[in-house]
Amino acid sequence: MPLEPSDDPIHTLEILAAKVGAPPAGLLDALLAGTDNEQLTEKGRAIATSRLVVDGVRLYQEAYKFWQDAADTQKKRLKGFSLPLLAVAVHQLHALHAQSQKVANDATDEVKTRAKRAAEASRAAAHGVALRDQAASSMRDAAGLDPALRAEVDKVVGTADTPDTLARGLHNLAEVLDAWLKSPAGSPIHARITLASLDAAYAAELRAAANAVQTTAAQAGERNAARAAAQAGLDREDGVAILLLGQIVRAFDAANDLDPTIPRLLPNSTRRLFSRRTKKKETGAAEA
Repeated sequence: MPLEPSDDPIHTLEILAAKVGAPPAGLLDALLAGTDNEQLTEKGRAIATSRLVVDGVRLYQEAYKFWQDAADTQKKRLKGFSLPLLAVAVHQLHALHAQSQKVANDATDEVKTRAKRAAEASRAAAHGVALRDQAASSMRDAAGLDPALRAEVDKVVGTADTPDTLARGLHNLAEVLDAWLKSPAGSPIHARITLASLDAAYAAELRAAANAVQTTAAQAGERNAARAAAQAGLDREDGVAILLLGQIVRAFDAANDLDPTIPRLLPNSTRRLFSRRTKKKETGAAEA
């Protein structure tokens, strides 16, 4: 029975999956028994999932149409192929497409997340630089003309070349301020930091800014391990699709050699994956 025409290959695949029916349970596992997952994954990396889907939809549709109208003699000649095998291939391809869509959607979400984290890190760094500069300036003023106290500030302020150096400067300024806050109540430094509104709460703010700089920078630089694992899983399923499609293409190819009424299934998007057999020239036999 011919399939209803559709401009959407995925819609066609869904229709075809319904027509061939669900494959027997465990059949795909049996087909893959003894297969090396690393080899499947490596094979799957060789081509985009979309190419497999496009060719698979078209070729499986052609195979189904032929099988529906084929004579018994043609079906018997078509070794290496069966309707249950086609069902396995169709349903695996349908699941592969769904998986690829999820991976693509997750990747889009990841890009958005990474952009958001980068923006947060940038804001934290900008705030940290401004706060560090404010603290260094106000603490120098509080140090007055005391060279030792001013040297304490200049020694720890550091740079903002990296998130780590910026965070370290903020943290160290907080440490110096904490030490000054412990000075005797009647000392000049205690009076000056009080006049400058430099207190324990401000030291805590410096430390919080240091932590924010480091945390947001680390998050912005994180690699998404889940994304890498998802892609590896998709590559593995691509390898399975290549295995199934290759078996079906070869079955029709070999049957055509014996009975030209059986069509070949000609890959297009995936043609480089399936080398066509070259018929041996029958030269030499006649001479012999």
